[in-house]
Amino acid sequence: MKKILIIGCGKDQIKLIKAAQCLGFTVLGVDREKKNKKNVDEFINISTYDVKKILKYLKKKKIERLVALITNASSRSLITAAKIAKKFSLLSMSYNIAECSLSKKKLYNYCKKKNIPTIETFFFNKKKKLNKNFILKPDQPLVGKTGVYFFKKNSLLSINKINEIKKNSLNSKVVMQPFISGLDIGLLIASSKGKVLWNTFFKERNFFINNKLKSSGPVNLLNTKYKNLKKIALNISKKISIENNINGFLSLSFRVDISNKNIFLYEINPGLPGDKIVENVISKKFPSLDFYSLDVQLMCGKKIKINNKKYE
Repeated sequence: MKKILIIGCGKDQIKLIKAAQCLGFTVLGVDREKKNKKNVDEFINISTYDVKKILKYLKKKKIERLVALITNASSRSLITAAKIAKKFSLLSMSYNIAECSLSKKKLYNYCKKKNIPTIETFFFNKKKKLNKNFILKPDQPLVGKTGVYFFKKNSLLSINKINEIKKNSLNSKVVMQPFISGLDIGLLIASSKGKVLWNTFFKERNFFINNKLKSSGPVNLLNTKYKNLKKIALNISKKISIENNINGFLSLSFRVDISNKNIFLYEINPGLPGDKIVENVISKKFPSLDFYSLDVQLMCGKKIKINNKKYE
């Protein structure tokens, strides 16, 4: 039976695992938590961060051929997935995109290099002063948007607050960004060998309470709203997809400055988005599409046609 490797076997991965099994694949799953063994056909009890140990295990078990590698993971697990995919010559999100997803500073550097509009991002320095309101956030977030704070210009920053943000970053680094007033728009694309096959937009409802970032979850964005800005965002996604030979799903987050009609890419994540965005928002808009099955098929390199509306 053909085998697929999945990085991470927890509850966030179950729908992807089930989709692969329904398509007739044997699923090998990597996870350090033994309780997740029941979710896959063959369990590899190794940390998803330990790429060397995973490769050593696969070699020892003489697993020389895999049909695909899939994951809904985040953080350093994406780096692991990209390295294993390269080793086995499998389709992937690319190592570069994995790095940009992991690190805010890496994404900023990539965007500047490729002339993609983004928010100025630099490592926090006590001596650095901004003459405008600003944001402090983890460079490599442990969990989603945790540890993101808003500050007014020339604010006095407490050591405790900085240390709290550091604790929420894998590399213990804090990045600083000027605050741009506006709204957040999410874009989800499906690509095959760099070509964007399908897309949809949604609005991310983010706000600050006591200077700390909160979210009330996304909602669908009407097709008629921000038509020109959405066109710019889609063109950016196409450029990224082609240059990085993207396969599967990719979500991009943009900050929209309505007053100046500008758009800034500030986050990018391979795979289907979490926080029940697929179940509560996107699947309701496209009820006939099985997104998890599509993700598996795209990562296997299958030629598929998404019959729903191709572009918004």
